[in-house]
Formats: sequence, C-alpha cells, structure tokens
Amino acid sequence: MHLVELPNGKTKKLTANGLNRLSELFDLDHPEQFPLFITEGSSKWKLSRIKRNDYLRFCYEKLASSKNELVVIGHSLHKDYDQHIIDAILQSDSSKVAIGVWPHQDVEEIIALKSRLTLDLKGKELYFFNSESHPLASADLNVPDEDA
Repeated sequence: MHLVELPNGKTKKLTANGLNRLSELFDLDHPEQFPLFITEGSSKWKLSRIKRNDYLRFCYEKLASSKNELVVIGHSLHKDYDQHIIDAILQSDSSKVAIGVWPHQDVEEIIALKSRLTLDLKGKELYFFNSESHPLASADLNVPDEDA
C-alpha cells in the first residue's frame, strides 16, 4: 500500500494487488499523484506541507492530542528539521516518551542528543533505548530485494 497526494491536498491509497515493482503501481502518466511523504526541508516548511494535506494534518493533530505514551524511533528530533514534532509532543497529554537512540554513533553525540531532548521535551518523562532493540529493527523485517 502506498499513499499519494492529489493536487487538491487529498490523499489517495494505492494498493499493489500482486504487482512486483513500484513503477507498476504508480501511474507515471499522471505525475500529479505524488507519493505522500516529506523528508526534506525545515521544520516550518514541513509543517506547512502537513497542514495542506488532509491525511498528514489528521496524523499531526492525533499526535498533538495524544494522551498515551509515545515511542519515537528513526528521528533525531532536530530543532531545525523536526521542531513541529517536538511541538506536537509538548502539546500532547502524553507524559511518557520513549526515544530510540542509534547506538552506532560517538558516545559524545548520544550524550548531546539526550541532553538536548531532555531540555526540548521538558515536562515529559523520557526513556532512552537502543533503537536496534525495537521490533521494527529486527533483521527478519529486512527482506532482500530480489532485483538488486
């Protein structure tokens, strides 16, 4: 399943239904159906894109209104690029936040990350864990690409 953004800001779900390649899933004759994900740009730019899309706006509002514990994995929560996520977590009623830390970096970087997030997420009870210990990091999920 893949999500695409239509020109009107709506989201459309595409399903593979037995297709083997992404190129078969996306209709390249209709490039206005752009895959829905935002990976680059400043936090301010990302938030403006989120607000213009119905599905991303819904997800962001759910995060900001969460009352349950949160797990963050795969994000540095860097102020320049992810401040909107920090703001949503701060706005939420979630009191406990578990943050996955990539263990293959210098100890000084890990200490700096923990210190920064402790300040940025003041008021939240933070738990830091080895991101490789999370089930999503399981080697069983890493399926080799047969075409590679």
